[in-house]
Amino acid sequence: MEVASSHNPFDPIDSMTFPRELRFEHQLIHVTGSSVSPVEVAITVAQIIDEQVNADQVRREVQRLSNLVISPNVDDVVNALKSEGFTGQKRVEKAIYNNRIDLALQYKAANPITLAMILIGVGRNLDVDCFGINFPQHFLASVDGHMVDPLQMDVVSEEELTSWAKKNGLQVDNMFDRATNRDIAIRMLNNVSLAIDVEYHPWDALRMLDYKEMLLPDNSTEILIERAGIWVEIGDFGMARELLVDALETESPESLKKQVRRRIRRLSIEGDPVLH
Repeated sequence: MEVASSHNPFDPIDSMTFPRELRFEHQLIHVTGSSVSPVEVAITVAQIIDEQVNADQVRREVQRLSNLVISPNVDDVVNALKSEGFTGQKRVEKAIYNNRIDLALQYKAANPITLAMILIGVGRNLDVDCFGINFPQHFLASVDGHMVDPLQMDVVSEEELTSWAKKNGLQVDNMFDRATNRDIAIRMLNNVSLAIDVEYHPWDALRMLDYKEMLLPDNSTEILIERAGIWVEIGDFGMARELLVDALETESPESLKKQVRRRIRRLSIEGDPVLH
């Protein structure tokens, strides 16, 4: 595969002077449709991070990997990817790059959801029934009815996963539900947001929230609270307070509104930056 661009789109080159354009707004809405391959969601997120990502190159590489699979069953799909180096808890150096499918294909390393998109793309090219599983804390893939941990590229049982979830105090209801393209996009955008250094790239962080808000039109309270947190990181407590006041006007549980009121009081009295 051709070497991907090594420039960092989030290097601190005065990004605060850049407009918050949503160049991939319509594309993101399109790829969250049910008839679109999840690979296209991953490509779109990668392009949101870096518009220079070559979508056709990603598709060609996923097809090349598909051609290596000797038969369309879960073991052969997984083993083909293992033989190409997709195994083990590897990460690329910069956290933001773990969310780019183009770099995952190059370095054979990424976070679970990005690796799952490669696995699902390969399986679907072979007409294998594949989809994502929005498992808590660790995205999984279903391949021909079998659960696969994309980070280790191993088949795992539901019993193992349920036991792990219970031991870690996680909610076990609906944890094996199929992830829609919209679910995948939101989870990937959340991962990108967590990887952004807000101190140096506040506009990039706000732009990710703008994209996320497109997919969560009925969850404006959450978006307003997250946006307020970014403005606190920037140091503009006044803007943060305004956003939190707006959050009180939305339809949300009273328990959440109590938390928002406490945060407003802290900002008003102490300028407390702890909003998350």
